[in-house]
Amino acid sequence: MNGYVSSKKHVSMNDECMLITQSATVNDLGIQADTADEATPVYCAHLSVEGKEYYEAAQQGLRPEMILAIHTEEYDGQEYVDFDGKRYAIYRRYDRADGLTELYCTLRLGDKS
Repeated sequence: MNGYVSSKKHVSMNDECMLITQSATVNDLGIQADTADEATPVYCAHLSVEGKEYYEAAQQGLRPEMILAIHTEEYDGQEYVDFDGKRYAIYRRYDRADGLTELYCTLRLGDKS
């Protein structure tokens, strides 16, 4: 992370994150045996979370940590993102008119970091 936080109007894609897809393997007994991560590196912009988002997320029992903007065509439904050495769960996304998608991220207990 470069320490620069973009504004929603002036986005600078100068950070990199890893979009994470987790797949579980099931053994012969039908028990989850292992999970594997597939990571896709993409450029992103780190955006600030606004007060309204904190309020709305808190109503769902979530604590928004950050928003990452990525190019819409690079997002394929991943549930996690690694950024700045931490793993975040993506709890919401917003497709913007300018070709970017905002990923709303939170840390959750039990997630790898």
